[in-house]
Amino acid sequence: MANFKALTPYIANSFPMASDLLIIQQLARAGRTMCSEANCWKYEYTFNTIASQQSYTYTVPTDSERIRIDNVWYDEDQLEPITWDELLTPRYDPEKEGRPTHFSERIPGELTLWPTPSQVNQVKVRLSLMPTLTATTFDDSLQAQHGQTLSNGAMAYLMLMPGKVWSDAQGGLLYNDMFTQGINRARTKARD
Repeated sequence: MANFKALTPYIANSFPMASDLLIIQQLARAGRTMCSEANCWKYEYTFNTIASQQSYTYTVPTDSERIRIDNVWYDEDQLEPITWDELLTPRYDPEKEGRPTHFSERIPGELTLWPTPSQVNQVKVRLSLMPTLTATTFDDSLQAQHGQTLSNGAMAYLMLMPGKVWSDAQGGLLYNDMFTQGINRARTKARD
């Protein structure tokens, strides 16, 4: 994981009155926005099932949180998402065991497979992540690829703060436009 502090010198030159902590907070905010809009931070988590166990907990890297589950594979077969409410209908017997065909997430961080696995197999979960509100670190490759976008977002947020020595609505809108363009590039790269 890369530290947001590595990007602060680029911003601090334009905002000498802003603390490093404030700059890092705005970088995390920009990272959250970029990741949630572009779905560009992908993470894969694998685990083995246990026969007759339906729910499994997964973890994400430090300073990150899940935006959504993109895909789940059970031994190379892609599972279909299903809502928890639909799983509770009579059509889906909670006691049924076999080869899972569906997945649900009733509680963030807990994956439920249906039918309940009847044997041990590998499950791969692909997630989209974003930094937490208090993050000080970020994915290495994303920071390397999109550091300028993150900096533009942080500078826009700082300039658009009302009543500060560095407030500049016009400059903030310019940096926000560059930030938006960077998010669009990140979205395109994430699809490749």
